[in-house]
Amino acid sequence: MKKATPYLLLVPALLFTALVLVYPLARNLYNSFRDVSLIRGDHGWVGWANYERIFSDDLFWHSFRNTAVYAIVGTLLALLVGLGFALLLNLKLGRITGLLTFLYTIPWVISPVVAGFAWKWILNDHSGIVNYWLALAGFIDPGTSWLGRPATALGCVMVARIWQFTPLRW
Repeated sequence: MKKATPYLLLVPALLFTALVLVYPLARNLYNSFRDVSLIRGDHGWVGWANYERIFSDDLFWHSFRNTAVYAIVGTLLALLVGLGFALLLNLKLGRITGLLTFLYTIPWVISPVVAGFAWKWILNDHSGIVNYWLALAGFIDPGTSWLGRPATALGCVMVARIWQFTPLRW
């Protein structure tokens, strides 16, 4: 019984994991081969038709590319920026090191929801500080929509993510 005790203690955690993670994953995999709607109900087995439809959809591949760029480039840039800040803070610049450490950790203590609203305000096309300063310097036309244009939205969201999660990389 003494040898079995550690394994018996793992049973509740394994049951919880199976209930919360494994069952929903298996159920969703099963439902992906069916025609299921929350409104219309279940209309039976369709096999690979759902996968054929989604893999032939251009919007899916565009979204997949955006997700891959966001995840890979955003993570690599956050690692590089975090490494750069760690090296900078390691230089022992005297009194300024404490200030830099304080400024560097501010994004870490701000809630992601609050940070999202702050970045939405910062990038606002009518009253955002980015538009104000760049228009004042003559780089852009006033009213540029950073989050409303597909060409700039992904970059802006990645900048906000890098700002938010860089302190976790050192």
